[in-house]
Amino acid sequence: MLLLLAIALLALLAGRLRIPYPVFLVCGGLAIAVIPGIPLLDLRPDVVFLVFLPPLLYAAAFNASPRDLRAEAGRIALLAVALVVLTVVVVAVVARLVLGELSWPMAFVLGAVLAPTDPVAATAVFRRTPVPDRVAIVVAGESLVNDGVGLTIYRAAVGAATAGAFSLGSAALSFVVVAAGGVAIGLAVGWVLNAVKRRVQETEIEITLSLFTPYAAYIAAEHAGVSGVLAAVTVGVYSGWRSSEVLMPETRVKVQAFWTALAFLLDSMLFVLVGLQLPVVLDALAPRSLTDYVLPALAVAVAVMGVRMAFVLALAVIRARLPNIVEEPLPRGERLVVGWSGMRGAVSLAAALAIPLDASGREIVLLVTFTTILVTIVVQGLTLPLIVHACGLDEATEDERREQEARLQAAEAALQRLDEAGAEDEAPDTTVERLRTTYTEHAERAANELGDRDVETEDSSEAYAELRAMTLAAERDAIIRLRRDGKLSGDAARRLQHELDLAESRLRS
Repeated sequence: MLLLLAIALLALLAGRLRIPYPVFLVCGGLAIAVIPGIPLLDLRPDVVFLVFLPPLLYAAAFNASPRDLRAEAGRIALLAVALVVLTVVVVAVVARLVLGELSWPMAFVLGAVLAPTDPVAATAVFRRTPVPDRVAIVVAGESLVNDGVGLTIYRAAVGAATAGAFSLGSAALSFVVVAAGGVAIGLAVGWVLNAVKRRVQETEIEITLSLFTPYAAYIAAEHAGVSGVLAAVTVGVYSGWRSSEVLMPETRVKVQAFWTALAFLLDSMLFVLVGLQLPVVLDALAPRSLTDYVLPALAVAVAVMGVRMAFVLALAVIRARLPNIVEEPLPRGERLVVGWSGMRGAVSLAAALAIPLDASGREIVLLVTFTTILVTIVVQGLTLPLIVHACGLDEATEDERREQEARLQAAEAALQRLDEAGAEDEAPDTTVERLRTTYTEHAERAANELGDRDVETEDSSEAYAELRAMTLAAERDAIIRLRRDGKLSGDAARRLQHELDLAESRLRS
């Protein structure tokens, strides 16, 4: 109960101070942890991996557009695979240099722990600091995939650290099998459950099934020995892609509202719990002196941030050598923002806590992981909006113009359908004219936003409801056509679709 109250107050205060809420929640957790008499709250790894991770990955993946992900697939693959592997190696080397007592196997375990980025932190910053659609797609897509890649490498590294043996060939084969199996199970679960959802109309049951979906995919994959993370991501992307075919508009509005609230609550609780783990980390380190490890831990954190920034800035060079993988380099400002968006979070901490208790060096890995999470979330989280502003990426973008153009074309499509309805006497002339006035105003507002022109009653009858439903369908078809032709971003299409869903749900109520 106190955690829920703390989350509400800290998130409210973060909004008033215009500070990204993950930063404030982690710092709030740290402040709560040092209050005398506060009970020790042990964040169990299985709770993070099983309770928190599947729904958070599903919620993020549900809103991801397959078209957008496919368009940025080369860049996302480089960041989620090549950068993860590079981070593991660089962190292991740096850890061995600054923490000589850490064995090579445990150094690679540390690298695998710190390789995945947090799937929530950067996108939480982007909600308050808008960035170009392409930047948000790359960062979100990377964080959805690199968890599965990093945790697969982590399993191999922990096995080598505890058993003292490692085979690169078997590890590579295992990675391919684990990843492909996770994707396959995610698709299978998504297909089966979407077939069930097509036969359900009740909103409460739809919400229940949507909550069941990520857990079903994750648990099935884990029991099969493949990646539960990639299964949850895959079923989320598949469900989001099919949602317009499976869910009624009013149901889609309520399901979206439920997941927005649930995702906020879960990721907020995780950030506070991360801060509350300070006593756990200090207890694990005792009786060693904390001061002996502060500078080495900071060195590793700097290495994590540095290798990411260097890799992202070098993507232009990589593109010159691999033109078929990365279609075009991001502008320098966008690369800076992507490079500075690599915050670490609860997944890394849970992986560190999951290291066997008898593994030599576990306590050092735990301390360095906690330090890196704290440094990246606080330093990068606070400065990321400044970098976005300095790069001029928070100004009106081409995506916003495309959204207004989509509004204009949707309204024009509705007006055309009204003309057809009036010509064929499908509704009374007064009803047609009333709706014509409404859509003319919509078109004028959109045109005014585009700078094309200046601009400065609804009816409850059955005829009005039928005609309004037809015009909403025409708007929806226009938006889907623009999205399919690649003339509208995924986020803009979802916003417009949501507005139409709200309008249709009001019409049916």
